[in-house]
Amino acid sequence: MPVADTRGQLSHASHHLIQGWAQRGADGAPARLEVFLDDVLYHGILADGPPVAEGGAPSFQLHLHLTLGPEPIAVSVRNAEDGAELEGSPMVLAPLINQPSQHYTETTGEWLDGRFGEGAWRDGIYVAHQPIYGFRKLPCEPNWQSRYRVTYQLLQDLNRLDFETLVDIGGAEGYTAALIRETFGCQTMSCDVSGEACRRAQQLFSLESRKVDIHALPFEDGAFDVVLSSETIEHVADCMRAIDELLRVARRAVVITVPHDSIDHVEGIIAAGEMHGHIHHFDVDSFDYLRARGYQVLVRKIVSHAPEILWPGYLMECDPEIVPHIQDDRLRELGTKRPWLARLIYNRFRMARILEDDSAAIKRWPEGGYLGVVAVILKDETCLRAAPRREVRMRDVFNFSVPHLRQDQEPA
Repeated sequence: MPVADTRGQLSHASHHLIQGWAQRGADGAPARLEVFLDDVLYHGILADGPPVAEGGAPSFQLHLHLTLGPEPIAVSVRNAEDGAELEGSPMVLAPLINQPSQHYTETTGEWLDGRFGEGAWRDGIYVAHQPIYGFRKLPCEPNWQSRYRVTYQLLQDLNRLDFETLVDIGGAEGYTAALIRETFGCQTMSCDVSGEACRRAQQLFSLESRKVDIHALPFEDGAFDVVLSSETIEHVADCMRAIDELLRVARRAVVITVPHDSIDHVEGIIAAGEMHGHIHHFDVDSFDYLRARGYQVLVRKIVSHAPEILWPGYLMECDPEIVPHIQDDRLRELGTKRPWLARLIYNRFRMARILEDDSAAIKRWPEGGYLGVVAVILKDETCLRAAPRREVRMRDVFNFSVPHLRQDQEPA
């Protein structure tokens, strides 16, 4: 018996929620639908929610996992079988950021040039973005326990890939690319929207580095075996276009790490106009749309919010801005009144074991949540190894360092 075409309507679309209703013919099967953002498939859904008022037809609802903007974007919902758009499609969403993407990128680059250039010195020593001087060697930006965990986890995923060349897009001062070069003996390059950050990568690590716009990378298709973008695309104007560019210049795989911020947090940053803030929300479902395009995508939760990981991380650092976030009264008092003792207790040997337990802690305490995501997108599935290339431990990350860069070493 033939089934009637799907009928329905896209009744609501915002930057975080899509709603509507759809109904198939006499067989009563849930309507299979596809959501498109600017004609790019984002996600497949079923209209199998509670019936809506209009004739009792089943509803659908989808929470968007990517904060959109600053360009307008068209949201369409279509019948998965014949591609016919539901009534109300497309809905055009206005920008969240009141700047064209090119201007936003240029403004961000200029701001970062100040961070890595003239504003990068304290008492004549370069203030690093990453912990480049080694375990607990200052000056560097606070909350490096989180950076250690992200770095260690992406090394574990790279350890399962075969590659000889890698580029880090959004590599800042080059720390991650240099660490990967030393760990795996491969050829690496670091790129950033800030020319000053690229200069630091060359100066600190003797890395090839190049100023780029992630939305239009100046490389040929498949130029690198692996393309890495760590803690970057949450900052960029058009994250989906950026991911397309990462995939274009990768020959074998793309590795991405992103923070898992709440939607309210992201919206607050956008509303405040915070420079170089997190303007996109990501979770473990954010890369599902790439599977629909034929890619194998491996996604993991990282950076556990479990107190057994987070609070020792705060105490190994004892930064006065971070210690007040410890909820345990005794540990908070230890970090506030006896920071020297906290650092002694939470030393490099103990912290290496604790921070390596990050993934296991997420499994043991799933209700505690996670603060990051790592995604491996495979273009060539044969690059996925059956066994790791080598043993990679947190102590390898702790031990990687360069001497302090002093301002009097700057070229005249």
